Amino acid sequence: MKPYIETSGDPKPFSIIGLVIGILSLFFSLIPCVGTYAMGPALLAFMFSAITFFIFKAREQKSGISVAGMIVSACAIGVGIFQYVTFRDVFKAKDEITREVNEAGKEITKQMLDTLIISNDARVKDTTAPAEDSLNPQ
Repeated sequence: MKPYIETSGDPKPFSIIGLVIGILSLFFSLIPCVGTYAMGPALLAFMFSAITFFIFKAREQKSGISVAGMIVSACAIGVGIFQYVTFRDVFKAKDEITREVNEAGKEITKQMLDTLIISNDARVKDTTAPAEDSLNPQ
């Protein structure tokens, strides 16, 4: 006799949630460069589906939705891992470009501020120079 697992409700909604999240994760995992972010929800969907699968098996009930959720979630995880490996160089290049753009922006800002300070100093000297000449006629 198999042990009966006591639960406080029907696990079928959780298996449906696992399947739906798994399907959405699979769709998002197919988008290039975004698919790696679908692995988190896919892992969550896999856990929902696996837990309900074991509950259904312990109760000797049909577990088709849970199996489908695990398969779809596993596919989404696989596609996400593939994209992570494939696009790793792209992400590194993006980070390097972002860093270089930020450094260039800082350098441009510094040069602009230096230019403004120099031009303000020149303007101040130009406005004060005639005043000094008018006070001391030679």
